[in-house]
Amino acid sequence: MTLDAPMKPAHVAGLLGGVAALILFMATPPPAPINALGMARLGLLTFGVIWWLATPLPLAMTTLAMLGIGVSTGALTIAGAFSHSGSWVLWFVIGTFGLAAALETTGVNRRMALAFLDVPWARGKSRRFLVMFLLSATVMSAFMANTVVALIWLSLATKIYRLLNVPTEDPLVEANTLGIAWAANIGGVATPIGNGTNVVGLGMIATATGVTVSFLQWTVMGTVLAILFIASALAVFWFGASRRSNVLDRPDMVSFITTERAALGPMSVVEKWAVGWFAFAVFLWFLPDLSTLVAPAWISTLLQKSLHMSVPAILVPIAMCLVPIPGAPGQRTLHWKNWMDGTDWALLLFVGGVMGIGNAVGEDVTGIPAYVRVAIEPFLSGLSEYQFVLVMAVGVIAVTNVISNMVTMAIFLPLGLTVAKALGVADPVALGVVLVVGPSLAYALPSGTTTNAIVAGSGYLRVSTMLRNGIPLCIIHALLLTYVGYPLAKFVMGR
Repeated sequence: MTLDAPMKPAHVAGLLGGVAALILFMATPPPAPINALGMARLGLLTFGVIWWLATPLPLAMTTLAMLGIGVSTGALTIAGAFSHSGSWVLWFVIGTFGLAAALETTGVNRRMALAFLDVPWARGKSRRFLVMFLLSATVMSAFMANTVVALIWLSLATKIYRLLNVPTEDPLVEANTLGIAWAANIGGVATPIGNGTNVVGLGMIATATGVTVSFLQWTVMGTVLAILFIASALAVFWFGASRRSNVLDRPDMVSFITTERAALGPMSVVEKWAVGWFAFAVFLWFLPDLSTLVAPAWISTLLQKSLHMSVPAILVPIAMCLVPIPGAPGQRTLHWKNWMDGTDWALLLFVGGVMGIGNAVGEDVTGIPAYVRVAIEPFLSGLSEYQFVLVMAVGVIAVTNVISNMVTMAIFLPLGLTVAKALGVADPVALGVVLVVGPSLAYALPSGTTTNAIVAGSGYLRVSTMLRNGIPLCIIHALLLTYVGYPLAKFVMGR
């Protein structure tokens, strides 16, 4: 909801319901071992979840309200409420918005997309075009915001659809359109910068467990999972909907892509510098981990201490703004205005608040972890390690199809970490990775992610098609996340 839109009855009901829940929790005698502080924090979280779902206010504004109310009611201390606003996570995200803005404003992303589509293997072949289209979206989404990728790839797709005058309900067209959202979501799993939930989740895992997942560690895990996820998604289309149509087997499409690439001309100096700077940032992110393999111990130790992943994210975009481009007088790779315009400030407000509230609920001082252990143990104690992880994976993927991925993670990650530590049934860090990846795997409903909503509103996709294809993929990916992702995380993290 936007503030300019009139409130609907559902908004008013959510507004009042959230306040009522907060009051009810604070007025109810706490069941041992939860204390009054724990009840207040549970009430605050319940208040926020209701407002997040009913959306009487934008998500970020609701989160700000939670912080203010939390401090005024004593549920949160001032330090606890606002300390995460200075977290390295937020500054890392701001920096990555700058890197993404450079790729977007210089046109690198569009050039890469067209290069993928002009591969000889895919020219004039509908299903091969589908594969290359979705692979290119997956690769680029590993390094850019998935919403940006979805918008750019959908723009290219709709131009092709209109050029060929294809039916809006053609199976291949619907598969390609739906696949854009799937690929953007899946690609975002591959690196910490691919999806806004990734680095936020890493920060929450570090706070709750004391273990920091490095850029390289996440990328190894994320890349393996992204490959498996996109391969299974392509299999769903290859052996399903796309077999019933060859609507894109047209020379017009080949001509369109060739013309679009020709219009771009050779890669400009500015584009080359944007790619170079981005590659340099990625190299710096990997360097501390790689140094342990090739450099003397003292150098490796120095890099581990001084080259935190937030440092390249901040300094490389600043260098883009400062360093003039040789051969292009007066030009820089990135302009401050483009950086600021490309930063999702509402997301940052939401992230800062969610980190503070999520971690506050899981603190031992509230008595909540002990209560959860006592309450849940009879139901979960009989489950094996992998059965427990599967239950959590299925739960997080099911819920993320209904509500936003960031809200899903804000609910499931603190809960999962608390239960894992309390019961000792699963490794908290590896489970945390599962619960950070899971919210990106929303395939069945438009409400799951922004990318789903974007393609659902394109006019070239029915929700019934999304549901019919998305449910099997959700099941497949819940199993992959449990039986590949979880043990992989344990192995990579040395758990």
